[in-house]
Amino acid sequence: MTCSASLQPWSAYYRLEDIQIPDRSRLFSIEPIGIGTWYSESFGSYLKRIAEAHRVSVTNLLQKVLLPGSNCHIKKMHPLWRSSLHSINGSSDLAEVFVNLLENATYRNLNALTLLPLESIIGRSGRGVLSKQLKICPYCLYEFSKKGAIFIPLIWWLQNVNVCPIHGTKLRCQCSFCDSNLKSISNQVPIDVCDKCGFSLAEKPTADMKGRIFDLAPGDRITCELIASLNQKTFFRNTFLSALKRLIRTKQDNDQYRNAFKPMREQQQLKQWVSGRNHPRLSDLISFSADLNVSLFGLLSGQILPAPKKLITPCLVKQ
Repeated sequence: MTCSASLQPWSAYYRLEDIQIPDRSRLFSIEPIGIGTWYSESFGSYLKRIAEAHRVSVTNLLQKVLLPGSNCHIKKMHPLWRSSLHSINGSSDLAEVFVNLLENATYRNLNALTLLPLESIIGRSGRGVLSKQLKICPYCLYEFSKKGAIFIPLIWWLQNVNVCPIHGTKLRCQCSFCDSNLKSISNQVPIDVCDKCGFSLAEKPTADMKGRIFDLAPGDRITCELIASLNQKTFFRNTFLSALKRLIRTKQDNDQYRNAFKPMREQQQLKQWVSGRNHPRLSDLISFSADLNVSLFGLLSGQILPAPKKLITPCLVKQ
């Protein structure tokens, strides 16, 4: 028995010109970890994970994949620029170049993995922003490994952050086995391995650390809130200056803030901020906000809000 409706060829139902095949990224479009939380992944860590996914070294990824097809000035620079590789996590020209290259290759928005959203506020120089030496929490690395993806959070790179917000222990900048300094981005070995001795940088947390909630200092809470907001918006200098002036007018006559605002002519640093002549250091902005108990995220957004009192510990790895 035959079917009354004859079978039609595939082309009768679909026209090839109506089928839209999305563009394919040049590199694996790996999802960044922790975006929108205060444990957001750093750009250097993402670059390293991209290299590992393609089974190549970071050097080969840069020199043979990303840089050859671009017109950026880095190809003509002295090789010593690699000694400043830590700056790709900040708001520097180098960060902008590499973010653009990797965004074009992965079709991912990667600005929030750096401090580029703050560039209008803190400038390009990176003064008082990033530590030149990589700092890690070995206990976090161990927990990351158990959850499937090891990465370096952006907050570990900040100069004013020296204590792990999760475990309350001091961040380390040396291998615990051979005491060698940790590289900004290891070239051949995995992120959680020392490139000098091959020893694992991860350590299992002790029993008393399990389930522990560490009470963050005011400056650290302000920093965490700011990092978590980098994916929400780009901050603008004029908006910040307007809010800063309102804050000064509001609190200038308050005796509690006498040392911070009176007399204004003696507060040279604050005077330069208000005039717009100098870009403030991020570490100074964090200290300033902590002293006045205001949210730095709010201040940069043009609002005067109280500093966060409590932060929810983020899910470290979303798989």
